[in-house]
Amino acid sequence: MSASSQPDAFAEAWKRSVSHKLDAGTGLDIPHPRKPPGVSIFATHELAHANKTYLTWKPEHMLWRVSGPDLPKMQQTLIDLMPEDNFEQLEKVYQYLYAVAELEEYHKVRLAEAITQLEEWKHVAKDARARLDALKITGGDYVAVAWHDAILDKVQGRVILWADIVAQEQKGVRRQESKVDKLEASASEAMDLLKQRREPTLEQRSSTDVGWCVTVYLTARENAEIKC
Repeated sequence: MSASSQPDAFAEAWKRSVSHKLDAGTGLDIPHPRKPPGVSIFATHELAHANKTYLTWKPEHMLWRVSGPDLPKMQQTLIDLMPEDNFEQLEKVYQYLYAVAELEEYHKVRLAEAITQLEEWKHVAKDARARLDALKITGGDYVAVAWHDAILDKVQGRVILWADIVAQEQKGVRRQESKVDKLEASASEAMDLLKQRREPTLEQRSSTDVGWCVTVYLTARENAEIKC
């Protein structure tokens, strides 16, 4: 390819790229998961991973993806939990962890993708503006100028569209964060109650540890085979 033809080839490639991008969808293709989340590998007995989600939709983070849970042991734990209102307290913990999973793996993911799209369109708009200005300065033919002007108008429309989508997703994240904050208080109180009631000896620790009880309850909410 000669040096003189390279700019034309690059220009044509840019036109195809922008046209293809404009033909793509104008919304986020990240639907809310239909199924409840599964138990995460971070839902350890000690609940040590405070900055991780205990429920997840990510297959690679599923706790039971390799080997299934010990059903008899879990069923016995659920039977042991039946007295008092332990299930009620565990449900509060579950609802909180579910909300955290939605925040981290749905709302924040949508926001991140929207921001990425917005930044990409801003870059395309800047490039389109530079190309249009260059054509006007060099006296490009009116057809090329008109095409670039029309493309710039469409691209700027995408920038406005994605800015609105980002704003909407930011609101969604804030609403979910508020929900998490409200549920966190009741979940924390529930955990305190469970810890006060269940003070295991070394011999009993495997079946009465609060972290284990939470893991069992989360698994039971996911797995219909676990019944007390």
